[in-house]
Amino acid sequence: MGAGKGGEFIRYSKYMFPFVDCVIRLYSELGKPVPISYVEDCMRDIHALRSTGGQYEGRDAALDNGYVKTEPVGGRTRYVPKAEGVVNTAIYLALKEKLNDTIDSLSPDLLAHLLKCMRISLVTIMISKVIQSIPDYIRAIKDPKYAIRLINVQKFIEEFILNIGGVRDEELNQDKALELVRNSALVNFVALKMLSGIEIRHLKPKHYSDVKEFIKTSILTNLTPISPNSRFAFTQLLLIACRNTATMISAIMR
Repeated sequence: MGAGKGGEFIRYSKYMFPFVDCVIRLYSELGKPVPISYVEDCMRDIHALRSTGGQYEGRDAALDNGYVKTEPVGGRTRYVPKAEGVVNTAIYLALKEKLNDTIDSLSPDLLAHLLKCMRISLVTIMISKVIQSIPDYIRAIKDPKYAIRLINVQKFIEEFILNIGGVRDEELNQDKALELVRNSALVNFVALKMLSGIEIRHLKPKHYSDVKEFIKTSILTNLTPISPNSRFAFTQLLLIACRNTATMISAIMR
């Protein structure tokens, strides 16, 4: 897992994850490979990064690490996200939301190791959750009323526990609930495969953003500590996600 052997970065830049996040967002919105001028605007508007040339620095690191790939369109270069980019960017964004600037003060080696720990921990959690959810998905597809119940539970978690926008009541009917259940099952399956290092072929552009948000939410729900102190929370993260690799952490932090 990860870009280099053992998960370390081949090249790192503070612009790398914002660049990849914008490629994922725009690819999902546009449904086609993304021009770098659009990425530059997104990095400015979404990530408040206004450095001249930052998009190129982020692009070069993302390409070297296999987080995005290029596609020629009409003689010009466009960008498309890859599975590794979706996974590590989602984990990074979850950590950024929880740890604020602390995450950006880490050395590239320690950041890469933390991403790897979080990834392995999440795979372990998700395998059992995906298996446990299969009967619910099958029942929901057969029973639209049960599908509405499942989506309402998800909405409750998103709105009242994670404090993010869920599905509005007026938008939810049986057809919409079935669509959401099918999409949820697909995103769960794809996310688990991506976390396991498997590139997914023929995935619709919109699902890249869905998978990114699902992994990010899963990290925030299952693995991030509650402490309001970002540095203490970081220490807790190392203990939670990397408890079996203390020797590696000590070596990297020297």
